[in-house]
Amino acid sequence: MLFLVPLFIFITSILLYEIKYKRWKFLTFTIFIVFIVIRVFLFEFYCIPSGSMEKTLIVGDKIVVNKLCFGSRLPQSYYEIPWINLLRYINNDMKIKIDSNRWIYKRLRGFGEIERNSVVVFNSPENYDIHIVKRCIGLPGELIRYKGGEIFINKEIIPQHFTDQLINKYCLWINNPQIFLNFMDSIQSFCIPQKDSLNSIYIANLTNKELMNLKYLGCIDSFLIQPVRVENGSIFSSIDSESKEVSNSIDSVWIPKKGKKINMNYINYNLYNNIIKKFEGHNIYFDGTCFREKGARIDSFTFKYNYYFMMGDNRNNSADSRFIGFIPEQNIIGRATRIIFSNHENILFWNRLFKKIL
Repeated sequence: MLFLVPLFIFITSILLYEIKYKRWKFLTFTIFIVFIVIRVFLFEFYCIPSGSMEKTLIVGDKIVVNKLCFGSRLPQSYYEIPWINLLRYINNDMKIKIDSNRWIYKRLRGFGEIERNSVVVFNSPENYDIHIVKRCIGLPGELIRYKGGEIFINKEIIPQHFTDQLINKYCLWINNPQIFLNFMDSIQSFCIPQKDSLNSIYIANLTNKELMNLKYLGCIDSFLIQPVRVENGSIFSSIDSESKEVSNSIDSVWIPKKGKKINMNYINYNLYNNIIKKFEGHNIYFDGTCFREKGARIDSFTFKYNYYFMMGDNRNNSADSRFIGFIPEQNIIGRATRIIFSNHENILFWNRLFKKIL
């Protein structure tokens, strides 16, 4: 990060020069441009809205996203430039044209590549305006399998990240709220109190070990596990198709890689047609006998972008690539590097101040 020192000195010099000569109009314009450059090319800040990344990130964490790690993504329309994009909320015509006026995807060279276990912030493939943070589990060109909570890459099981633990959501009846809240603070987690005039009831996400520790402290009377997501409905579950080629389940799923080719059959069509149409820009259809595009027969397809498989550390409560699909490289914003501060329900978690994200 030392390369930022000359940049900081340069910007500071310009600002001091304009202050010295009282060029207030130019000063205002310079500050405006500087902030746009910082947000587009260097850093961005986001707030964590859900518990899908516990225990790494919790609700209320304010994180900084480094765009230089993977390379700064150039804006693909006027509406992605900070502050200028406010016009879209003022002008109704701009709201209509937001998807039609998009520039070609380009990214500056970064200081590294996306690696396994990188915590990444990206635009949702379902709604581009929504920002999501997950951990990168699968890289382009790999075969990934998720079964019984275990992840297999190229048919080999990979060890869990130290923050990647099996977490369940519990409803807890507490007999000593002070001990319970002190414990939750010690594990850097939060809980949601439930309105009840007779009992102290909380909702919390806990590992089995943390639940056992609470039992040992004697501060809970009883608990009830809450429903969680299951694998049904994910890309690993069965695919609906009239073809007898499609089995009831998929053993492994290949993550698309730039320059790699797939055969166009029923299984691949069902797996990849959404990203081929939405991100690759090709409209392939089945005419009853074979697959075609613009009337021409299609026997294979070559991807022009890289894709990634993202998952939340809290696997039981995470809407990730199992459900929303592969994440294209053009949707990647940057790497989540540090928690600036954390607060939830007007409670500030001091022990998370400037904490590094691993």
